[in-house]
Amino acid sequence: MTRLRRQIVETLHFLGAKKNLDSSLGLMSLGLLIRDKETFHEYTVEKVSFDDENPIVTCFRYYGPRGGKRAYLHLTPKDFDKYEAV
Repeated sequence: MTRLRRQIVETLHFLGAKKNLDSSLGLMSLGLLIRDKETFHEYTVEKVSFDDENPIVTCFRYYGPRGGKRAYLHLTPKDFDKYEAV
């Protein structure tokens, strides 16, 4: 495990993340929200996984007439500067 990955995992565990069966880290209990700086859409962070040591953040937001549908978003490090914590 690289130093960056170890730091991310340790930080997320400290914040209450739980390890999933697929080795990703689930964050649903935190209710962590991020916002697209351009559209102002808000997304709930669902989990953080790793692909070749790079974090991939899986997020979703509800949409539709009754908010019953989910739109998913998968962020990689190159996308991080387009979003901010809410």
